[in-house]
Amino acid sequence: MPLAVRQRAVSMKTVIVVGYSAWDLIFPLAETPPPDSKTEVSPMVTCGGGPAANAAIALSRLGVCVRLVSVMSDDVFGRAHLDELAAAGVDVSLIRTIIRSR
Repeated sequence: MPLAVRQRAVSMKTVIVVGYSAWDLIFPLAETPPPDSKTEVSPMVTCGGGPAANAAIALSRLGVCVRLVSVMSDDVFGRAHLDELAAAGVDVSLIRTIIRSR
């Protein structure tokens, strides 16, 4: 657990957020294409998402000590999401990692 998370845990109560988290793959479009057509997309953007993960990050940004209980895959996307959450000050020690998830 990062030092900043431990220090906050000593001085305040902890909020435990339980639920879904995801790694979003976003393909930006310049405009909405017409039906049954093809269009080029801008380079893909990736970021963490999911209601529980988003709530945990928002609470952490407000200075709340927060722990996330969720499940993630043990792949490049799951590890990136764990890193993003930890960097945002969320305690990720209760997140279960599943090997070979799809």
